[in-house]
Amino acid sequence: MQTIVVKTVVMNVISTLNQFFYLFDAFMALGLIIGIAGLGIITIRSVHERRQEIGMMRAIGFNKRMVLSSFIIETSTIAIIGILIGTFLGIFTGYIIWRDSFSDLGFDFIINWQPIILISFIAFVFTLICILPASRKASRIPPAEALRYE
Repeated sequence: MQTIVVKTVVMNVISTLNQFFYLFDAFMALGLIIGIAGLGIITIRSVHERRQEIGMMRAIGFNKRMVLSSFIIETSTIAIIGILIGTFLGIFTGYIIWRDSFSDLGFDFIINWQPIILISFIAFVFTLICILPASRKASRIPPAEALRYE
């Protein structure tokens, strides 16, 4: 006869599952970092390509703060939509995994909202930090210089 300590087996299984979930976390973090950097690059490119539009906005009476606000609102909207889509897809994927693998074992599907909200907030703040330099550059473009741009 051979004895098996159930607690040790369970701890080994939990450790293996946690490593699998840490791998998911790493991929999600990498995707989030790349997405934030991409949004910053797109904002820089948008400022460069929309110089005439910015010049026209300034020429019809937009002040620097209004131009800055328009770029921040535009990019913030994109970031919030991306965060919401990512959150809902993550929850949906977690539900599918739970439904197919863990619901039969008697586990409940529980969403821990605290880390989701914290990571979403941090992602949004870093997005604002990435887009702020390009938006400030757009707000400082003189109307005459922007309208001369080809």
